[in-house]
Amino acid sequence: MPAKYWNKTSIRYDQTTKIIELFLQDLKASNQSTFWLQSCNVCSSCCSIEAVGGQFKVKPPILGSTEFMSQADIMFAFIYSKFGRDQLPIKPVVGVIESELMDNLTFAINSLSTCKATSRYFKSANETVEAMKESLNRGCAITISYLTGYNSGHYISVVNWDGKKFCAYDSWKDNMHCKKGGVLEEYEPSFFLERARHRFIEVT
Repeated sequence: MPAKYWNKTSIRYDQTTKIIELFLQDLKASNQSTFWLQSCNVCSSCCSIEAVGGQFKVKPPILGSTEFMSQADIMFAFIYSKFGRDQLPIKPVVGVIESELMDNLTFAINSLSTCKATSRYFKSANETVEAMKESLNRGCAITISYLTGYNSGHYISVVNWDGKKFCAYDSWKDNMHCKKGGVLEEYEPSFFLERARHRFIEVT
């Protein structure tokens, strides 16, 4: 049994439109930064919440009739706010990106939604992949980080295991590992055996 709304494609988040990304894009263009695309963590976490039918506890601000922030923007702001940082399970350290740390994302999911998120750690790639299958068969969604071909980490939301392949949403549609623009991307188990960190967030 996959996540409840695994094939509702509107649950996908586009990280290139997020507030922090637009700011970083400007800095990168003006040679004040060497990177952007840093919000896959909160985008995949929010996608997992929506995949299982969770409700968000904070409503986005509305100007007129338009919401100008997404739930991913809110989660990012929560993690970096004084209020949020004071509560994070892994406390802020200068030079460490708090939103990249899985336990902090798990805390944010539990704080900002009605979902139950659990950080799960494993000893091997095979154990990780088998646990992914088991979680997805129970109707959970998974937020997981893997090593890309760019030699960098990247979070995605995995929402289904059909017995042969995994299906996931990727907030970075131009990722070299995407073939469907980030919408219900398909992955053989070997992909995660080779690339996945030995941990993931289980969202129910």
